[in-house]
Amino acid sequence: MAGLRDSRLHRFKEFDKFRARVNESRIFVIYLVSDSGYDRIYRRWTAGGHGEFRPFEKDSLNELLDLVGRNISDSLSALVCHGVFDRFFRRAYCRAREPFVMARTATLTLRANVQKMPNAFRPDPVESFKKHLFTAPFYEDPVDKVAELMGADRVLFGSDWPQPEGLKHPLDFFEDTEDLNDADTKLIMQSNLTDHIEGKR
Repeated sequence: MAGLRDSRLHRFKEFDKFRARVNESRIFVIYLVSDSGYDRIYRRWTAGGHGEFRPFEKDSLNELLDLVGRNISDSLSALVCHGVFDRFFRRAYCRAREPFVMARTATLTLRANVQKMPNAFRPDPVESFKKHLFTAPFYEDPVDKVAELMGADRVLFGSDWPQPEGLKHPLDFFEDTEDLNDADTKLIMQSNLTDHIEGKR
């Protein structure tokens, strides 16, 4: 995370008071991507790129580097690797509106690392990732695959309308749940978020 003079790690004690208050209030924290500064990676490969970040100007290398998905994946993986979930947050973080590919990549990477360094993680990092994090898929994401990866009880229906990635008629999202059974559909479209709002989770 950005600090006054340098980056700050999630595990630093200076954030513990905030996390304790989150636990006490039983609220959930939403991570949403924005201009993270990761465009500096792109600039390294393009002799400086094209100046400041321009959200609607795309090129193939910039898209391949996945500077939007990568920064949220790195942030959430840091919460797991730095042991933040070992000390705080029952199920307090929501990963909001991020692509299925990001969740799959993060879990695969965590699994590969625990095989290399089994003593570096307590508990299992993939299970911790799934236990504490929720996702609200983009409408073009395969909702059934997201539910298979994270569990139907970790998927939240949402719409960013009138932003361009939202649906003009939000209930059209039901079309993306046609391959799910009624119980999982109800979890995604209603119960999961209702339970959060009512403080049941």
